[in-house]
Amino acid sequence: MTQFQWQARKIQPGGVTGGGSNNPASRTGQLSQNVVALNELKFTLHQRLIEELDPNKLEGLGKEKAREAVEQAARTLIAAEMPGIVGTTRDELVSAVADEVLGLGPLEPLLRDPNISEVMVNHPDTVFYEKEGRLYLSSVRFRDDQHIMRIVERIVAPLGRRVDESSPMVDARLADGSRVNVIIPPVAPNSGRAGLPFRRRRCPGGSP
Repeated sequence: MTQFQWQARKIQPGGVTGGGSNNPASRTGQLSQNVVALNELKFTLHQRLIEELDPNKLEGLGKEKAREAVEQAARTLIAAEMPGIVGTTRDELVSAVADEVLGLGPLEPLLRDPNISEVMVNHPDTVFYEKEGRLYLSSVRFRDDQHIMRIVERIVAPLGRRVDESSPMVDARLADGSRVNVIIPPVAPNSGRAGLPFRRRRCPGGSP
């Protein structure tokens, strides 16, 4: 698959999630209030955790211990400042914030799925994934372009790479060997608009 071939592929009937429309404007109008509200809560909680957590202490913990620490801190903040958030909504919020603090944010649920072979971020509210040879529109949403770029920086920084206007194209690898291609304006399609194409492809034999 070449860099932009996926844009020309036809999405099969029933192969789009999140309302069934592949029109960006109509998709935005179809976002449920619950999804929007959850994203706002996640952003607020993430900002509070940044203030509360000590990054140096997290780095000294193993992966599992660090996640436990973040999730416990998130539950404590929710209980104190968002007491109306309970049950499944609270659990989803805690998991999403832990992904934001320690992983690749809203992409983590897609990346954990071993059956998803490719993830493509074109705009903050336009994230596709390929599963069993079919292209789907996900319900994943980024807050804005800066949110995407924070995740991109988290991928490339440990490799000593950078992405900016002077270096708008980067190829990198995730820990599981998956290939990541990042292209930003002015090289990206629709340069000057909000799009920040980001593609992640699972390598054959790569671990989920």
